[in-house]
Amino acid sequence: MDQVPTDEKIDTQTPKPKLKRAFNLNIYRALVWIIVAVCSLFTLGGLSTVGDPTLAEDQISVAEATKSSNDLMTEGAPQQQVVNGWFVVDALPIVSEQLSGIHQAGVYNSRLYYLGLIVTLGVAADIIGRSFGAQQNTRTKNEAQSSE
Repeated sequence: MDQVPTDEKIDTQTPKPKLKRAFNLNIYRALVWIIVAVCSLFTLGGLSTVGDPTLAEDQISVAEATKSSNDLMTEGAPQQQVVNGWFVVDALPIVSEQLSGIHQAGVYNSRLYYLGLIVTLGVAADIIGRSFGAQQNTRTKNEAQSSE
């Protein structure tokens, strides 16, 4: 049997070049700000709830009043030493709480510094991403127009 040529359509079209995908600025910005939010939560997440160091004034006043009333009942130096010891025992937890509050306030202030640094870096990354995205999208758009 002889082979008879058939009229088949031959695809002579040249394939179009694949266009590069445009830089998606919305996804980039969302990722940057999600990272900033997570870092902020880690930065502020470990704050303890120590009270204000100035709130201990009432407690110190009570300890001083107790000492004053006990001083009136003393009759000599040994008894005054005992009363002073009791005052130290009463005042020491109050002073410790005040120092702890002052320390936590200092730690909180440094955490605010780090929070400001994280937000500033996030803004910088956002601005860099916007300029990079604008350049990339313009380049992709120009390539698409030149290939047509």
